[in-house]
Amino acid sequence: MKLRKLLSFVCCLIFIFTFAVSNVYAAASTDEKVIDNYLTEAGFPDDIIKMMPADLKKSVFERKEIYENSNTTYGILTDEYAVEYTLDKNNNIVIDNENIEELNKFLSDESAVKRVESDNLKAAELPVLSLREELLKKTHSDVLSEETRKRLILRTNWKATLGVNHVKVEDGRVTKRFVYWWAWSHNPVYKLVDQVAVSWSDSFTLHMESVHWTYIISSYEDSGTVSGTGCDTYHEDKGMAQSIDILYGFFNENGAYIDRIVGHGGVVYGDIERDIKDDSISSISARYFHQIIKWDPTFTFGDDGIQIHPEVCYDKSPDSGVDFYY
Repeated sequence: MKLRKLLSFVCCLIFIFTFAVSNVYAAASTDEKVIDNYLTEAGFPDDIIKMMPADLKKSVFERKEIYENSNTTYGILTDEYAVEYTLDKNNNIVIDNENIEELNKFLSDESAVKRVESDNLKAAELPVLSLREELLKKTHSDVLSEETRKRLILRTNWKATLGVNHVKVEDGRVTKRFVYWWAWSHNPVYKLVDQVAVSWSDSFTLHMESVHWTYIISSYEDSGTVSGTGCDTYHEDKGMAQSIDILYGFFNENGAYIDRIVGHGGVVYGDIERDIKDDSISSISARYFHQIIKWDPTFTFGDDGIQIHPEVCYDKSPDSGVDFYY
């Protein structure tokens, strides 16, 4: 029993930093190896393959999708602060002056720092290389001091990846699939109804039946999931949003209520389609909104990205965005 609890503990924590939504303890079958080999040959990076839930992997394989582009953002997201950064191809930290200013405010707030550090204590308990340890080893910065770089990395609690796959061209129309993963190693003060939103340019049409989403809540001992299809909000040919009811806890497979929450995460994906235009470039963006005041939201999807209203009721995650050809 103790061994089983330890394995469950490791599994749910690894998800928060690697988005391992699928069962990491199942031995890879021949079919799974064939699928993973195909994904590698189709250009999918190793970290993307590891993040894919089993059902998504199978669908990508069966439809012979091809990797097109992806982007990963990192940050510190709390009820009071939002710092975002990315890495360039040389693992240099890319952070603008506005986020440097926000970072300095956060680092000067002792209570906010202690709260993030408390949520992050589990990183030291993992018997595997944690996200922060990886970032510490491989990153550098041209704009941050070494001390500030380390303080930023060691308190990073947000990671999100947005990817685009090429699905098919048929009857003069092109189909792409977007996939957005997010992981938040934080137990926020406010647990209301959050939102995950995706928008795109060039009037692509969303296939509503293709939209799938999964929300994962993790504790020190276990993890629980809530899944669904479709979305709550759709602005025709512009964008979509899905509500995520943040949980205080969950019942595990043994019927025990688990409430020592240390993180939230999830994945949402769907197909978009439009007429072909030779060598045209489109863009797609995604963002997570954490509700701090109870109010039903409305969305604006446009050239300036995703806007939520009333804005004062939500904290915004770092914005993820990628370009692709169609």
